[in-house]
Amino acid sequence: MAEKSATNLVQAIAKSKKAPLERLIHAIGIRHVGSTVARLLAERFRSLEKLADADEEALSSIPGIGPEIAGSVASYFRSAGGRRLLKGLLDRGVTGTPPEKRERPAAGPFAGKTFVLTGALSMPREEAESLILDGGG
Repeated sequence: MAEKSATNLVQAIAKSKKAPLERLIHAIGIRHVGSTVARLLAERFRSLEKLADADEEALSSIPGIGPEIAGSVASYFRSAGGRRLLKGLLDRGVTGTPPEKRERPAAGPFAGKTFVLTGALSMPREEAESLILDGGG
């Protein structure tokens, strides 16, 4: 039993190192970076290293990310604490898995619209987000 538990623990740790990149970015706790911004950053930069190297101009060129968020992200990764955390994660093999590339339709029933999902939904939140994104929102 102890060997099985140890094997399961090692497998769970290995799996957690490859968690979705957007969850990892969100979990870091950068000011102004919620789950939606974390997803935008993960889609654009596809790795923690590339995100950490991005300047404010590259960050603010992403639709949905303004100068305040761009400044917050850039300054976080320029800080000693941010660099130390990044190095610690990478040294331990924590990289995150980038999201599948998704082409956002330019047209659709939700094109050009922004949605905020709050409260209880009749479907899982991730499913609702996916439907909105697939519809151009």
